[in-house]
Amino acid sequence: LSATDQAAVNLILNKDGAVSTDVSTYNLAAADDWNTHVTDGDTADNTGNGVTVSNVAVPTITAASYDANSGALTVTGTDFLSRSGATNDIIAAKFSFTGEGGATYTLTDSADVEVTSGTAFTIMLSATDKAAVNQITNRNGTSSTSGTTYNLAAAEDWAAGADAAIVVADTTGNGITVSNVPAPTITSASYDAYSGALTITGTGFLSRSGATNDIIASKFTFTGEGGETYTLTDSADVEITSGTAFTITLSDTDKAAVNQIINKNGTASTSSTTYNLAAAEDWTAGTDAAVTVADTTGNGITVSNVPTPTITSAAYDYATGVLVVTGENFVKANGAANDIDVSKFTFTGQGGATYTLTDSTDVEITSDTSFTVTLSATDKAAVNLLLNKNGTASSDNITYNLEALDDVIGQWAVGVDTGINVANTMNGITVSNVPAPSSGSETPPPANTPVDGIDVSTISQPDGSVLITAPIVTGTRQDDPTSLHTDYADIPILNDTQGDALLTVSLPVGVGLRASGQPQAQSGEQAINELMQRIAQKTTEGSEERQAISNNGQSFLDALPPGEAINVQTIELTTGGNPTPDMPILITGSDAHTQNKQVLVIDARDLPAGTILQLDNVAFAVIIGAVRTVGGKGQNFVTASGQDQIIILGEDDDILFGGDGSDTVGSLGGSDQVSGDAGDDIVYGGTANDILNGGSGNDQLNGGLGYDIALQEGQLSDYRIDIHGHEVVLTHTNGETDTLTDIEQIHFASGPSLAIAHSEVEAAAHHLAKIWLNRDLTVTEGQAVQDWHGATLDDIIVAFHALPEASGLSDQTSNTLLAGLGENPHILRLDVEREFIGSVDDDQGYLPLGLALHADGDTGHDVLQMQGSRTGVHLEFNGNALELTRLSDGAMLSLQNAEAIAFDSGDTVILAHNVTEGILGRLFHTLLGRDATSAEWQLGREALASEVDPDIILDWFQQRAGLDSLSNSDYIQTIFSQSFGRQATEAELNAQLLRLENNQISREWLAVEVAQTTEAEIHLVGSVMLQEGWV
Repeated sequence: LSATDQAAVNLILNKDGAVSTDVSTYNLAAADDWNTHVTDGDTADNTGNGVTVSNVAVPTITAASYDANSGALTVTGTDFLSRSGATNDIIAAKFSFTGEGGATYTLTDSADVEVTSGTAFTIMLSATDKAAVNQITNRNGTSSTSGTTYNLAAAEDWAAGADAAIVVADTTGNGITVSNVPAPTITSASYDAYSGALTITGTGFLSRSGATNDIIASKFTFTGEGGETYTLTDSADVEITSGTAFTITLSDTDKAAVNQIINKNGTASTSSTTYNLAAAEDWTAGTDAAVTVADTTGNGITVSNVPTPTITSAAYDYATGVLVVTGENFVKANGAANDIDVSKFTFTGQGGATYTLTDSTDVEITSDTSFTVTLSATDKAAVNLLLNKNGTASSDNITYNLEALDDVIGQWAVGVDTGINVANTMNGITVSNVPAPSSGSETPPPANTPVDGIDVSTISQPDGSVLITAPIVTGTRQDDPTSLHTDYADIPILNDTQGDALLTVSLPVGVGLRASGQPQAQSGEQAINELMQRIAQKTTEGSEERQAISNNGQSFLDALPPGEAINVQTIELTTGGNPTPDMPILITGSDAHTQNKQVLVIDARDLPAGTILQLDNVAFAVIIGAVRTVGGKGQNFVTASGQDQIIILGEDDDILFGGDGSDTVGSLGGSDQVSGDAGDDIVYGGTANDILNGGSGNDQLNGGLGYDIALQEGQLSDYRIDIHGHEVVLTHTNGETDTLTDIEQIHFASGPSLAIAHSEVEAAAHHLAKIWLNRDLTVTEGQAVQDWHGATLDDIIVAFHALPEASGLSDQTSNTLLAGLGENPHILRLDVEREFIGSVDDDQGYLPLGLALHADGDTGHDVLQMQGSRTGVHLEFNGNALELTRLSDGAMLSLQNAEAIAFDSGDTVILAHNVTEGILGRLFHTLLGRDATSAEWQLGREALASEVDPDIILDWFQQRAGLDSLSNSDYIQTIFSQSFGRQATEAELNAQLLRLENNQISREWLAVEVAQTTEAEIHLVGSVMLQEGWV
């Protein structure tokens, strides 16, 4: 055979003998005319001509070439063989590369191939295999950068066409010539400022023989804030993790330096310098030294987890005025002497007084953990008055503190992203070099003043404001009998010129305060600036919360009569880590209309969540912290911070804003404006005519009794409207839902309103106003229709004709005026029942709560059963009706002619119909220390109606009271405690002891006297309520 034919035949005759490796029998087919001497007929002989093959050569590799760019491995050799089938002659997974430092890699998922001839085949490496091989074939030519000769080892059975009995392994001496090795290139980097992990991605990363030496860390330079650069010094070299990535974990030294200039999350610093990572020449040690690999520009860094600067301590030298501040994560700002804004630092010292630096020079940080401020002469003189003793506390034992502010003007750490709150409020100071006072020259510290059993410090500050500090009240406090409350430390914050309190904070056990503000009232621009400054001190610069609270404060001020003065105070409340107080904290303004209004910024963030604040006669309050705010005597304007809060205020017309968070915001009386703001809120208005706004989120609105309006964003067409019983559900196109109960009108930001009618006559009134007067019902008109019990459509028509606006419609018939009522798209008609009237018998049971219901028990002994407990509802008489409001959602009930309310918890509210019944109801508390049960109350009322001898009734109580064994003194204290919530004073105790010992009165009738006092009536008003005239 010719060389060509031999090469072709040898590919398929791949095994000695008569059959191939796939058991195909060899055959020699002779075509017609193969015998030139025979020309007649068909001489073809195609089958049955077996071939016996011998001396089949073993496939052998002689050389290989590898294109690192394309991944093509071309192998040359001798005697390569075919195998039956497609792409199966050569088994790729049998090949192993040897490269840099003797490292080997065996192909994994590259595809098997056919031989292209008896001397060659080409394998295209998969992406996985190519990436791994390229790491160890790191230089063009026949050897790696460490001098390792490249080799291609072919494991046994790499040539699938060869006889399995023949050993074809070819593992050594198969050199590889490598070409097109790409230069390593960085494409991007990410840096975790918290962990110090620098992760770099790119292409063509290469290995180097040895451990942790592929990448030279000291070749990398960061560019950050203001274009400042830093080159790594002692971070460890690393291995690549793949051909496209490696990670360097910065040393503590390098991390501290880098973090000073990498001061903002993202791709640029706070001064808008784009972050860059420059890699100097030879940063990748595995690359051929002859190849230039420097990669210095265009390598952006994405930074994450930039930690917030934190102050941990400070040291102050009294003699030199040098303040050394230590902490963590201090960062640089572009420019000179401007890393730290020292005007944001406030010192606290002697007497709790504070001083904020004024004209000391801003400074640079000296490291990520330290900076030094040298105070100006002015600042040093003021600070030295406060920091007047070596150590950590002043001469009056006030712990020194350095507060670093983040306010509306700026941050103390200038280089920090403005979106980050860097306020640091509690940082101790260690003072040194305070000179010993010369004899007689030291000014003694101001003495604390005893106020209602605790020592209160009052300090005038440099700006003219007064700081009042009350320590946390302890259980051993001795009450001042002339103070407002026995169980509270009553602290006057402001007094008028006659010494009468304008503002008092009453602290229960476990609570302390700091209150500061100007002692005199302010008006105009002075008042605006004072309030805005105090809001800024307690909120984050640039935050939506600060903007919303400031806007609400401005709205309050704008509504004041021209020239009206206000008192502005900041009140900080603390429990010092104590548990939630057992009683509310009381904040009470003067109820005299001649006095100035009280405007408060209340910082309750140091109180446990759910702590109760009771506000009374406070015109405006900012509430910061997750507390529950109740009370509300007088007109209140309250705006809250972003925590989840409960704000439920009472009588008079209030304006309430819940702020962000999922809040419950309600008012129990007056014509109010109540807004939940952002979050999923519960908003209610209570009795009277209210305006409710859920704000963004999924909200529940309940107008309660009265004619109420809901405000919604967008327009009517933005909502799908569903009616579920007494509820109207509005679903906005953005997916948010608002559920409305007891709402009479919905006003949208634009377009027509939507009326909600709870009866036919209400629907008719809305229709007449909308169609014929082209307006909505006024609140006065709407309430009049609501209260017109028994009105008919004819009554509504007559009233409509009486309107001056309708004078031109007197000739229109009722049918004409009401035409289209049922199809009016701007009126929703609800099929509800608002009235319940009991029978003349004894009625007892539950009534549905949701839509406000008017319930009349009529005659008999009627008991309203309620789920929950007494603390879950508010009860208040409005005229002849007892209005009940469920505090969780504002659902209301107007009740008449009932005898008791029995809660599932066991609480009972007695509804007395005359003074004698009231005394009897309170006797249960005076003698038994508990509510009467429904059955006991019915028994007692029947006894009074039957004119049972009072001594028999008192004997019934005596048998159940269990007080016979008490001494007279203990008996008196018990009935006082159970009736008044306090102990008898010494004078009261002695007076009643004398009466008992002289037999001037019996124990039982003394209890009656106590139960009929005004003090007992007030103390037990939540348990025994009197409404004369009920049946």
